[in-house]
Amino acid sequence: MRKDPSTQTPSMPPSPDDHTSEPTPLDPELIQSQANDWLLRITAGDMTPEEADEFKRWCGLSKLHARTFAETSRVWRLIGPAAELSEPPKQQQPPQLSRRRFIAAAAGLAGIAVVTHMGMRSGISLDLDSSIKTARGELRRLDISSDIAVTLNTLTRVELLDTGSSTNQHHLRLLSGEVDVQCNTSFEDVRIHAAGGEVHGTGAHLNIKHIDDSVHVTCLQGMAQVSFQGRRKSIGPGEQVRYSPSSFSTPAKVDANDVGSWINRVLVFNDTPLGEVVEEINRYRPGKILLLNSQVAARRVQARFELDRLDEVITLMTSVYGIKSLSLPGSVVVLT
Repeated sequence: MRKDPSTQTPSMPPSPDDHTSEPTPLDPELIQSQANDWLLRITAGDMTPEEADEFKRWCGLSKLHARTFAETSRVWRLIGPAAELSEPPKQQQPPQLSRRRFIAAAAGLAGIAVVTHMGMRSGISLDLDSSIKTARGELRRLDISSDIAVTLNTLTRVELLDTGSSTNQHHLRLLSGEVDVQCNTSFEDVRIHAAGGEVHGTGAHLNIKHIDDSVHVTCLQGMAQVSFQGRRKSIGPGEQVRYSPSSFSTPAKVDANDVGSWINRVLVFNDTPLGEVVEEINRYRPGKILLLNSQVAARRVQARFELDRLDEVITLMTSVYGIKSLSLPGSVVVLT
């Protein structure tokens, strides 16, 4: 008896890293099979953000991979009611698309792939280790003292460190994300620890961003000292240093207003590759934008987006660059 595909446990499609080179010539049947594997994996309902990124890399392996995925748009529209999943009614549980129904609708057509929801939590949470987190798209202000305020950007995690009996010294560990630190007095000292480095500012306004292994420290007002791997560098207003396990940059001039614009719920980009713009917007926006067009991703743009209207970047790319947009459940948008 033939097995129902909806009851089978899907295996992950091969990662691009699993091959030293693509088949020559490309095997359409193999690519179709991999696309089907992606379909089974995704419709299993537990796809992770890392797997979504892996799917993006798979689509970028070749034009044939991308064309195979492009059929998703046509097939998705044939399914009809599934499109309603993109905007489920308020106060209701989002309906689930039957795996059996989805596969049946796609039978005989080109490979289909969709991306699952990477949801947004709300509020701030306090872990057992006293670390403080913000959710995607959330900004949160912490008043450390009457003269020192720390604002946490989206997806940020910090720890307030014990300084003993000292009342004029404050220590904060930035575990990940981005913070805006304002110290309005010269009588109190604030130190921010991030990825093995330390930022020290008295009467300063600082922006510190810690993503992966890289830390960007920008001085918006006043003066600050940045210490890393036994070296120390000073920065003044409009200057930035960056450090990572393999480097510690010299101070460079930046537009302080652009760097700190997020605290006013605005993102500003000047001469920034569109691919980097999308990556930054994905930090704030629920779901995910997948930009599969490498030529468009390399184009540099000047843009300003309000955090409450981030989908304007999709309008920019579809209207200005003429690329195709496909909306999927969970606020996922694929641009090809």
